[in-house]
Amino acid sequence: MTLHPNQNTDEVSIVQTEQIAVLIPCFNEAKTIGGVIDDFKNELPEAKIYIGDNNSNDKTVSIAKAMGVTVISENRQGKGHMLKTMVENIDAEIYIMIDGDGTYAAKDIHQLILPVIEGKCDMCIGNRLNNYQPGSFSNFHLIGNKLIRYLTYRLHGVKIPDMLTGYRVMSRKVVDKMCLISGGFEIETEINIKSVWLGSRICSVDIHYGTRPAGSISKIKTINDGYRILSTIFMLLREHQPMTMGGIICLILITIGTVFFCGGMFGDNLYCFILGLSMYLIGIIALATGIILNAINISHRELEQFHRKLLKSTKTRS
Repeated sequence: MTLHPNQNTDEVSIVQTEQIAVLIPCFNEAKTIGGVIDDFKNELPEAKIYIGDNNSNDKTVSIAKAMGVTVISENRQGKGHMLKTMVENIDAEIYIMIDGDGTYAAKDIHQLILPVIEGKCDMCIGNRLNNYQPGSFSNFHLIGNKLIRYLTYRLHGVKIPDMLTGYRVMSRKVVDKMCLISGGFEIETEINIKSVWLGSRICSVDIHYGTRPAGSISKIKTINDGYRILSTIFMLLREHQPMTMGGIICLILITIGTVFFCGGMFGDNLYCFILGLSMYLIGIIALATGIILNAINISHRELEQFHRKLLKSTKTRS
């Protein structure tokens, strides 16, 4: 069965309520998808497996259908778009997200899902960085992962050992509370950061990570996707901590403005003097804007919390 949600609206239909749903977003993974499906059927036979087809032009869809797996299609290109469509279409108690490229081991699902089932955490993330095959990562990718971990920790307080892993287990509680906006590979970063915002309990376990088999091509564009991930980190900082973002911009502008101001004063340059004062003014405006947006955010969160309490109270009474 293939489902095609309406691409012009955000409304999607519920596929089916399941206890455990395995979500596998795919774009041309015919070389590996059969093995991934087979492995999960063996390791977790009670789970319902869904393939997310993101405009594949190989045999990915036909292989999935032949194996009796439900296929959900998404025309907007990007892993983020595909995952959002799958989450909105699928109603489950536990969501397992994994890539379809065969680099993750299905046997690791037991140690990933157990903490969520036992209620020890709301989301369990597979950490690839302690047990991976040679050639799985380039040095550039490892450095990029470390940079992203450092920035998300310093800016958002998120301390997760592998920010970009594509293997995770999430409870219904996490999925229901989260509103995702990313369209590409930055979706993992967004999920991690917003889970921390929402107060979700997050744990991490070491997993095996292998190389892609011969003939399987990575869809990651290192420079482009790296830029989008970094942009997402700062965009979310602006959204959740506007006063911090305003303060950073203010500090940068005042520092640069001081250089121009001093150059104008001691170098007898009117243009530098005016430019320095202008940067001071813009910096103060940025800080004031951050303070105002922060007050609005606090009010919005209080309203959300009141709404959740009201819904909980209504359900209890009924």
